[in-house]
Amino acid sequence: MKISKLFVFVIIASAVLFYFQNCGLVDHEGTETGNLTTTPASVAGAPTGNAILQAACEKISVCDSTVSLTTCENDLLASNSIDTALGLPAGYGTLQQILDAESVGQLAVNATAANACISDIQMLSCTAVTASAPTPTPTNTSSLSGIIPANPSCSSVYSAPSN
Repeated sequence: MKISKLFVFVIIASAVLFYFQNCGLVDHEGTETGNLTTTPASVAGAPTGNAILQAACEKISVCDSTVSLTTCENDLLASNSIDTALGLPAGYGTLQQILDAESVGQLAVNATAANACISDIQMLSCTAVTASAPTPTPTNTSSLSGIIPANPSCSSVYSAPSN
C-alpha cells in the first residue's frame, strides 16, 4: 500500500514539474506563457544590446498580444531608427549592426546607462508602449523602435570608442 501511494505521488509530482517548466505555463497551443528568456543566436555575443532587445520585446508582447516575440525581435533587429535612441549618430545602422559592433568591441558600452534604460523600458505603461511602438505592418517594419525611451539613460548606452 505504501509503495502504491509513493508511486502515485512521484507520478503526480513529475507531471506537475513538466507542466510548469521554466517557471511558466504552456498553453494549449504550445506557446510559453512564463519567463520569456530566448536569446536570438544573432545577438548572443552582445550582452547589452541583447538585454535591451529582450526587455523591449517582453514589454511589447505583454502590452500587445498580437506581436510575437519573434516578430518583435526581427523588427527591432532590422530597425535603422534605433541608433540615436541608444546614443549613436543617426545613420549608424540597424540594431543588428549595432549588436554586431558591440560583439566585436567596436562600441563602448555604458553599463550603468544600459541598466537604467532597461529599467525604464520595463517601467513603461502599456499605454505608453502602444502609443510609442504601434503594431508593425508590412510597410512599417521599424515601428517598434519607439519602445526605447527618449531619455539620458537610453541615449547614453553606446558610444563609438575614441581612437
